[in-house]
Amino acid sequence: MNNNLFLSPVIYSPSDGIKNIDHSAIFINDDPFVLLGNIDDKESSRKAQLLLQKTPFTRAIALLGWHGSLKIGTICGCDINWCYPKSIITVINQNEKSRYIAAIFLHDQNQALATLCCVHESIADIFIPGTSTLYEYYNKSVLVQLNNPGIAIVQ
Repeated sequence: MNNNLFLSPVIYSPSDGIKNIDHSAIFINDDPFVLLGNIDDKESSRKAQLLLQKTPFTRAIALLGWHGSLKIGTICGCDINWCYPKSIITVINQNEKSRYIAAIFLHDQNQALATLCCVHESIADIFIPGTSTLYEYYNKSVLVQLNNPGIAIVQ
């Protein structure tokens, strides 16, 4: 397991670069729902396919009130309504103190799906194989604090 990487949900206002590229996406009916990266990146389409194979992911979509045909496609960022911040998953590298976007959820203002992807091991593994889930990261931090009462972890 790669203990230096973990996923975290974040609220995000997209850059002009994100707004103007073509994205691999998961659609509900004809509505783009999740953006998974530039269409030139073959991993983006593979991640979309793997997500749709995960019952916890598709079930969560339905439980949140989204119904319809789930399919994979592409969309230009210029065709998306960016009028409010979006929920995203970032991959954080603790050693390099860097992060990058792994997915953008267009209709997840309460971050329910983004959080699920960060804490569910088999879903998190789609984004970074062998990564620590947010749940594991949180538990590790709490254990360090419990075993060392004078240490406060600020990250």
